[in-house]
Amino acid sequence: LASAVAAFVIAFSLVMLNTDLHNRCIPEHKKMTMQQFIRNNRGVNGGGSLPEEVLRGYYERIRAREIRMADADQFESDASRFPGADKAG
Repeated sequence: LASAVAAFVIAFSLVMLNTDLHNRCIPEHKKMTMQQFIRNNRGVNGGGSLPEEVLRGYYERIRAREIRMADADQFESDASRFPGADKAG
């Protein structure tokens, strides 16, 4: 990568992609597509872009396997959800 800033931007982008693809509250039709992910990361490498095959690889691996913290299950209980979060209006 061209700089520490580029590394930070890509890392943040990967976290956001992971959240988008694996959040059960986001309907399937609203999840980020590979083309959207590639477009969102244009020019982030010191004004240039990472090779498309690299971005495709990131997307495919994250889509296939969610990035999770080792003890993330403690945060997955229904008790950690906001009351009424599933209600409209």
